[in-house]
Amino acid sequence: MRHDRLWRSLLLVIVTLGLLLTTCGGDGEETPAAEGERGTIRFAVYDWEQATYDDLIEAFEEANPGLHVQLVSINETLGLAPMGAIEWPDDAELRLVSAADVVNIGVSRRTVQEGLVRDLTPFIKADPNFHPEDFYPNILENYQWDGGVWALPTTASFQLIFYDKDAFDEAGEPYPELGWTWHDFLAKARALTAREGDKVTRWGFVQSWPSPWPFIEGRVGPLVDDTTDPPTPRFDQPEVIEAVRWYADLYLREQVTPYFEPPGETEGPAMSEGQKLIDKGQAAMWPEVSAMWWWRNEQGNVGVAPYPGDTPDARTTPIWTRSLSMSAGTTQPDAAWRWLNFLSRQPIESLGPMVQSLPPRRSVAETSGFWDNLDEELAGALRYAIDHSYVMHWTTGQGVLSDAMETILSGEESVEEALAEAQVQAKADIQEELTQQAEATPVSPFVVAPPEEEGPVSEDTVTITFVPGIGSFNLQTYRDLAKGFHEEYPAVVVEIKMPDYTSAPDLQSMAKAADCFQWYPSFQNPEERVAILSLEPFLDADPSLTTDDFYPSVLKQFTWQGQLWGLPAEVGPYVVEYNEDLFDAAGVDYPALDWTTDDFLALAVALTRGEGEGKQYGFVAQVHELTDLQLMVERLGSRLIDESVDPLALSFNDPATVEAVRWYADLSTVHGVKPVFVTDFAEAATSSYVEREEMINDGRAAMWTSYGPAMAFGERRELNVGVVPLPAGPDGTGGGGYLTASGYFISAQTENRRACWQWITFLTAQPTAVQGLPARRSLAESDEYRQQVGAERAAAYLASVAGSEQPSTFQFFYEEEWLGGSFFWFGQAYGRVLEGEASVEEALDAAQEMADDYRACIIAHDAFSDREQSRACLREADPTLPDSLFGPDEEEER
Repeated sequence: MRHDRLWRSLLLVIVTLGLLLTTCGGDGEETPAAEGERGTIRFAVYDWEQATYDDLIEAFEEANPGLHVQLVSINETLGLAPMGAIEWPDDAELRLVSAADVVNIGVSRRTVQEGLVRDLTPFIKADPNFHPEDFYPNILENYQWDGGVWALPTTASFQLIFYDKDAFDEAGEPYPELGWTWHDFLAKARALTAREGDKVTRWGFVQSWPSPWPFIEGRVGPLVDDTTDPPTPRFDQPEVIEAVRWYADLYLREQVTPYFEPPGETEGPAMSEGQKLIDKGQAAMWPEVSAMWWWRNEQGNVGVAPYPGDTPDARTTPIWTRSLSMSAGTTQPDAAWRWLNFLSRQPIESLGPMVQSLPPRRSVAETSGFWDNLDEELAGALRYAIDHSYVMHWTTGQGVLSDAMETILSGEESVEEALAEAQVQAKADIQEELTQQAEATPVSPFVVAPPEEEGPVSEDTVTITFVPGIGSFNLQTYRDLAKGFHEEYPAVVVEIKMPDYTSAPDLQSMAKAADCFQWYPSFQNPEERVAILSLEPFLDADPSLTTDDFYPSVLKQFTWQGQLWGLPAEVGPYVVEYNEDLFDAAGVDYPALDWTTDDFLALAVALTRGEGEGKQYGFVAQVHELTDLQLMVERLGSRLIDESVDPLALSFNDPATVEAVRWYADLSTVHGVKPVFVTDFAEAATSSYVEREEMINDGRAAMWTSYGPAMAFGERRELNVGVVPLPAGPDGTGGGGYLTASGYFISAQTENRRACWQWITFLTAQPTAVQGLPARRSLAESDEYRQQVGAERAAAYLASVAGSEQPSTFQFFYEEEWLGGSFFWFGQAYGRVLEGEASVEEALDAAQEMADDYRACIIAHDAFSDREQSRACLREADPTLPDSLFGPDEEEER
């Protein structure tokens, strides 16, 4: 259970980066392949979305014999960072259309003017099964101009108005209805704004990222008329002035929405003050993309409505579409059209059934069951939004609105003055753009690069597929390693694939996706064990590899009933990082590798300064403090898992655990050296995560915990950071610690077992293949690895493993997944202590009682591998468990 929840939290990071296309389907009307048609279509996608096209490609190639789709990495082509961080080079579009026949570059008028993409009109007219009216209104039209159709839409997402139903109920205010007006919106924002004296305790409306565009353009239309030559700004027109005044009054006169100074340049993740208010429940209404409904609805009693409008036919709800275009340099346009048209007919599951975008085609939405699977309230809002939407897109000259609004809200200028300046600036921006276009050298005719040679290069060569584990989002590293491996083993070609993020992967699903892969040990479920191969026969036949070279505590995790089932790859060290400058300013020595919990507390107290929002904390924990709590109490001599009984049991109220939890809670309640974040892993943590990162990056955290291989938002370039392992107990024993260890597995269904063994043993000797600490001693202690991560970090990572004779409790939740569900009560107990609701003894006794009841239910029903029954046992032990702990899976099973 906890495994599933943590996985969904990870998916939230991915959601903020864009919506994925997945799964095949559609109305089946695409034209069959012509007799004898042959060719390879090159298709450009991001690394992180490649796995979502596997089924699509398979279905397309089956329906179109002779046609093959070859994926082209946008990350590799443009040199982008992992996860596709968007800092495209100036010639990005040209590079992409030169590398692939079909691309998703976000076609623009400039792209068309430069001749980079092909007009799809001839293909549409020649295809008797292509019906433009099948697209929902205002979607396909968005890609029609200058007499051409320049892309086919594949996804549609709407910005809707989310609202807190509890806040409406408290204020006695009716919920927003379909067809509500801007007058209704303002009246509700007034009624829902709550104050205590001069302080606003709840705002009627909050924008997470303040933007006036939906509230201006949605009411008056585009602010730049690009149907004229040259395009004409409209900032000085009366209707625009009035709409801007209405929006500004929300802040200045009505004071129903908060105004914040624009943020400066920051390092690391940033979240607006508005988003923090939303996450803290201090917003009655707020705009959010429709795909986030599942997340918000899990966290509270949330409603959703389209944007208001003053007339029955008003188009005010913003819509974003994603589309695919055909390169002007393709040498096989008919095949490229066939693939592009096929993709436009597929249903969408962005990140599995939880996060969905609307299929642009009516037929696809209906036949795929899109509407049937939606919450009734969301479905109603979307159906209304479809007929009342407008497309948000960037036009030169538009950007001045934000600057104008800033001067208005800050009181520097009146609405009329700011918009008069905006009109002048917009004209100048448009003229500059036109001048640049006139002076630009037209793109010379180009041809898409020929397909790369794939698969076996000779009869003796085999191809194996490999999928890296969580956190390995940069496939280019593995592609480079595969090339090096091929040079050493010419008879083997390794194809690198990404995990399928549309579901929560496990050993079984990973084994179905690849010949060999990287994942985490979990052998309790027999279905997972039969999906992989025991490595004992390979070890016996390969004297060059000895298990003595792997850390014993790590090797133990991949051993089941005396046999090795996975080759340890890397360890996820859990360390303490610290701000060297804060230590220097306080005249305090840096922590040593062999420090203790007593040293830790003394340093945290010495480095805590000030009060209130600007307080400097000696220590800042992870957002879900259960991780810190779990590892720190283990350092203090507690062991949360009782391994002396079979089956295992949780030991929450052991005397050592009681004292350890008291010590950790005192960091906040007695010493005041640590802020409190989310202690319950069923809660949303987005706002708390960003708050923590801001504390660290702003220099208000002297020490903080860090998970070695976790997905990070970049290095802390502005800080001088040191790193040490977790402190040892007061007696100097039990220092260091790590959360998990990943390893390499061979699928039982592979036909190339020996090739997989050669590949995974090769990887264990490559420092670039790990993000944490290599599980192989010779590599972890090598100069090469030390140079890669830095001597200090390497020493801290090594100490984290050297001081841990056995894995943390966290690892047991992978190996014995049923245990994870009852860990909720441990976090709940800690939260009750922090809130002063119970003593440590009372809280842990209550947690122990429910954990024991749960275990007894599991034993009675033999539900160690039965997720549905284990959920039922959780409910039986504690009927008050929140629905959000379980997520959508339970409803699906019901």
